[in-house]
Amino acid sequence: VAAAFTHRAMSSLYGPHPTSATPVFASVLPCGQHCLETTRNHLWLFAGGEDGLIRRFHFYKSLNAAVDAKAASSMEGHVPHASPVSSWNTCAVETKQDGKGRRRAAVMSMAVHSEGMWALSGNLYGDVHLWTVRVSEGNCHHVFARHKEPIVSVRVLARETSYLSASFDGAIVLGDLHTADCETLVPGMNLADDKALRNRLTSMEVCPSSNGSLFSTTSTSGVCTLWDLRVKATSVLASLADSSDNPSWMLCSGWSHSGDKLFCGRRDGRITEWDMRSRSFSRQLAPGWTGPITALCVLPNHIACAAEEKHLAVFDQRDDWNTRATPTMLAAQPGHIGYIHASPDGRFLTTSSGLRTWTTGHANNSVVAYDLTQLLQLPPHPTVLVE
Repeated sequence: VAAAFTHRAMSSLYGPHPTSATPVFASVLPCGQHCLETTRNHLWLFAGGEDGLIRRFHFYKSLNAAVDAKAASSMEGHVPHASPVSSWNTCAVETKQDGKGRRRAAVMSMAVHSEGMWALSGNLYGDVHLWTVRVSEGNCHHVFARHKEPIVSVRVLARETSYLSASFDGAIVLGDLHTADCETLVPGMNLADDKALRNRLTSMEVCPSSNGSLFSTTSTSGVCTLWDLRVKATSVLASLADSSDNPSWMLCSGWSHSGDKLFCGRRDGRITEWDMRSRSFSRQLAPGWTGPITALCVLPNHIACAAEEKHLAVFDQRDDWNTRATPTMLAAQPGHIGYIHASPDGRFLTTSSGLRTWTTGHANNSVVAYDLTQLLQLPPHPTVLVE
């Protein structure tokens, strides 16, 4: 049965001039959720958990339920539950890395085929699994065991026939999804070495306008490194760093949709912007928060970021950050937000709360979705038909 989700219906959740975004649906789960991904049409939402489960939610049915619940409930502040579809246990597959068999392994990162045909997941022990989703959901077709440390990021490249994975020790691997061949582009470091600990990889993102050839990594050394798959991979294309002798850790990053800017969130609460044309520092935003920027996501004209256990906020990229950098506060959400995912048009924002191997703080084990249509004064979105 098809159901229509419309802007008109959704607007009933808010007042005429909202100053913050109310969650439209949420799911509180038994453990921390470390990563989020969606299909290209945003129909399916996937969450990877500390317990090794990948959970799938129906995004638009969840929004429809939010509208219905708002109409039926008089409870102020009531947030409807997300609509779960299925889940599968990634720990049910024997690892090929050390022969120890089935172990509980947190899902640290994910990538999903644009139409939801398959998914990749990277776990705590450095394995990358290839799963089918739409047919024989949860069936593991291959385990790529080329890493020795937790997988920071898995990203599918433009033609969806290959992927990049990066782990805490700095190793970067290029994998072929047709042949299962892998190439180690950058070897990992020994994390028992103090120098390696100071250079632990924290994020990897692929430039959206480069057909997957240009990507970036950030680390606890405070340096953002640019790589180009068209040249020798072990040769650094550029290193972006502060002039400070002791730069603050870079914990997360995101490319602008045009690919001409790169934003990095730091441990000291700053967001730095880099110009990719000149490969140089452009400006920085210092919101005045004391906690680190734990997650960051770039929207078409805005930046969404989370400060450790305090705030979830949106900043306008078009503002002059030197004179005006007033955030639009989405929520004072308790708990460590480890991941933020946005729809391509920036209309929907989803967060997950999980520590992602951090040793301090706490997670509230939630997945929360926001509709930013009215808050950011976006044009009404068309009717969405839900299967």
